Amino acid sequence: MLKVAAGIVIPIILGGLVAFLLNALATQAGRIPVIGPACPQWLRMSISFLLTFTVLLLVAALLARNVEQVAREASSYGDAFSNMLNNAAARFGYEADVTWHSLQDLFSGRLNMQDTVRYGVGAITNAIIYVFLIFIYALFFLIEARFFNIKMERLFRTADTRRRAHFVINQMIDKVGEYMALKTLVNVMLGGVCFAILLLFGIDFAAFWAILTGVFNYIPYVGSLVAVLLPVFVSVGQYESMETTLSLAACLIVAQNVVGYYIEPRLLGKQLNMSPLVIMISLASWGALWGIAGAILSVPLTSMMMILFAAFPGTRPLAVVLSEDGFSGEDADQMLPAPVPPPEAADGPSGDPAE
Repeated sequence: MLKVAAGIVIPIILGGLVAFLLNALATQAGRIPVIGPACPQWLRMSISFLLTFTVLLLVAALLARNVEQVAREASSYGDAFSNMLNNAAARFGYEADVTWHSLQDLFSGRLNMQDTVRYGVGAITNAIIYVFLIFIYALFFLIEARFFNIKMERLFRTADTRRRAHFVINQMIDKVGEYMALKTLVNVMLGGVCFAILLLFGIDFAAFWAILTGVFNYIPYVGSLVAVLLPVFVSVGQYESMETTLSLAACLIVAQNVVGYYIEPRLLGKQLNMSPLVIMISLASWGALWGIAGAILSVPLTSMMMILFAAFPGTRPLAVVLSEDGFSGEDADQMLPAPVPPPEAADGPSGDPAE
């Protein structure tokens, strides 16, 4: 079902995550001295919505403007890469006749650059349409939020079930929403650092690769590797110099490690408390179902599943298995607020402490 309905489900999930992000932005804007308290919630939400939508639209437009040029230059980069391999082989006394077409045949067959350009442009066009669709869903999620408490009253008749449902939903909104917000901040920082490095080396389409670096960094473990390899391949095509290529790779790897192993853990900490093995399995599973979108959403989706499993005794062992240290499945009843005691009867104790 998830595989067949991917075109419907993925924009809905992304729309929900964007709604979480917009709500967090509006809440943070309300804490700005003087200006924040003076702005009503609807105005702060509207500004957050327009600002986020404009930024994503500009990013999509920038990608659309550069993807065709990158695809057209890929063959020249490939030829330069082949020449560098041949030269490296000659230094060690080997004769090699590596060509760009032979590399294409080795990996995936002959690559038609016109088809690549059309595919790239089509993919970016679909991405722009996705941006509109995601924000439409986010808008309707925010509109529906007004009736959330009423629906909760109708769905869950007893106070205890309502309490538990509120707890689960609030945990998802708080943890996953904060994770997405902080992860986005980290990715923006990483993209900015990589953009400065690429400009320093004079790499073509530096902004394009910096944006892709930020996007791929949403994918755990694998994304950072892909983000380094792409601009390094371009540097080979530009300079045909092993020294320049290795220097660029070293700088990008250092930037990735500083952000990934120093800054990100201090911002995110063990907020989601997910086992690294579980992250890799979820990455493989959601990636197989939904491709790149599934890889990006793998951590938030698995985290939401873990929160849901931890809230019910029957599924709590699954939450323990998914967690890193075994404590994500701790008794949810201990984390829930204490139930409200029923009101005392009219003929009960008078309230005297002695009584």
